[in-house]
Amino acid sequence: FLNTLVLRTDLAGDPSFLDLLERVRATCVEAYANQDISFEQLIIELLSERERGRTPFFQIFFNMQSQQEQWDLRQMGLEDGQIRYLEQPELSAKFDLTLYVNETSENIGLTLLYNTALFQEARMADLLSQYHLLLQQIVDNPARALREYALVTERARAVLPDPAARLSNQWQGTIFERLDQWAAAQPDQPAVVDANVLWSYQELSANSNRLARFLQSCGITKGDVVAIYGQRNAALVCAILGVHKAGAATLILDPAYPSARLQQYIDATEPAGWLTFTQGDAPAAEVQACAARFAVRGQLALPNAPRAVAQVLADFGAEPCAVPVGPDDLASITFTSGSTGQPKGVMGRHGSLSHFYPWMTQRFAFTSADRFSLLSGLAHDPLQRDIFTALWVGAQIHVPDGTELWQPGYLPRWLAAQQITVAHLIPSMVHVLALAPNETQLPALRQALFVGESLTQQHVQQVRQLAPNVNIINLYGASETQRAVSYHEVPNIGPNGATDHAHSERPAQAQPK
Repeated sequence: FLNTLVLRTDLAGDPSFLDLLERVRATCVEAYANQDISFEQLIIELLSERERGRTPFFQIFFNMQSQQEQWDLRQMGLEDGQIRYLEQPELSAKFDLTLYVNETSENIGLTLLYNTALFQEARMADLLSQYHLLLQQIVDNPARALREYALVTERARAVLPDPAARLSNQWQGTIFERLDQWAAAQPDQPAVVDANVLWSYQELSANSNRLARFLQSCGITKGDVVAIYGQRNAALVCAILGVHKAGAATLILDPAYPSARLQQYIDATEPAGWLTFTQGDAPAAEVQACAARFAVRGQLALPNAPRAVAQVLADFGAEPCAVPVGPDDLASITFTSGSTGQPKGVMGRHGSLSHFYPWMTQRFAFTSADRFSLLSGLAHDPLQRDIFTALWVGAQIHVPDGTELWQPGYLPRWLAAQQITVAHLIPSMVHVLALAPNETQLPALRQALFVGESLTQQHVQQVRQLAPNVNIINLYGASETQRAVSYHEVPNIGPNGATDHAHSERPAQAQPK
């Protein structure tokens, strides 16, 4: 017979362990006075609705059995030869966590039963290690305040960063300054390539300068927002850089989004400038009408060709004209997915843009010889990684045909033809990759970085079948953080069970000379 009591622990007032012990004792004594009220009756009286699959009131069950509560078979007159122990069947978890504490005359044993749908064995082993560490500290000094006890084990300390260490906050300069440095160091190096054009670093720098001068001539100033509406192409890269050089912030409007969503973005940001591309559909009438309500001072349709851009902006010089910006100046506005019902604008700073890329470059050994794909959603912040990581190291950006991107067979063929070495992907793209013809292989792909969705082992296996040399990195970050805040390199499990992270040597960070 088991009578479950639901008890609440009072941790108010920064108590010591001894204080807490007294509180728990008092709580238990008071609860025992009401133990005749069954747990089932409490549920009926207090819960009008129950959540299926979850225990009402509590999810962690603590069960301590002392030696006095257990039968001593020898005291019953039975000898060892008369005793045969039967193996217990494996118990199923009734709660999220159940901790069994078995006290004998020799020791105290702990058994942790857990819901495997919620936790993995390694996590539970860590939890027991933390509990063991906590008990050791309590035995040594039970009068300490609870907040003074540590939960960081030696194993965890070996892999966790030092929370007391000072973080680098060095201003790295802007992305467009880095572009201009590479344009001077390697002017003929391809910077961005799509189906129609190949722009060198010199051409990309010059055309973004012309665009910045145009925007400045229209009265666009530091802190303004310029909307960019257009398809996936090379001109998109030029437009982003030109807006930044003018001192303004970018708002990218993806034509694939519903007009109502784009209107929300425009209403929230009130753009002072408006850039479109001559290729692709024109903005919907309601989007144009929404933009017309604001005092748009600069509007331009950009052609997707280097000579044509130069012709459209022929009256504006190609010399550097960038407005000085600092780390806290506004660089971009991106919006959350709207899962809460209303998309929220995230104001991205120049400082957080450029702060991320030196680390990423060094950690994953990116160089100017790499070829980056531009596959991320146009209005999503991972697009910045596609563009700015490549420009930071002086590498190439390759842009696929956005109208063909999700067509069966196109993406793997394009990745192979362009010899892409670095790709930022979402896991749902793996389904498109898996439709590759049998002979398609991606031997050049060495870094595949995933973000945005759950990455499964099946995704990993499918990618490695196509790209035998790839290192797969699972990133996590939110729109509010701008950059990824954590990562995991997925180990490559060999036929003998050995793991290989497929790391290349990490050279010193590439610098324009």
